[in-house]
Amino acid sequence: MMKKGIYKQLLEITKTGVEQDQEKATTWINQQLEVLGVTLT
Repeated sequence: MMKKGIYKQLLEITKTGVEQDQEKATTWINQQLEVLGVTLT
């Protein structure tokens, strides 16, 4: 189960990511998800 507040963090990550170019955004988003311990399946 995800920690409380993680949805807000994910939203902020996504908003910041899309403001950058797509290649950099994808890399940056993946790095931020890793920091949070989120694994995409």
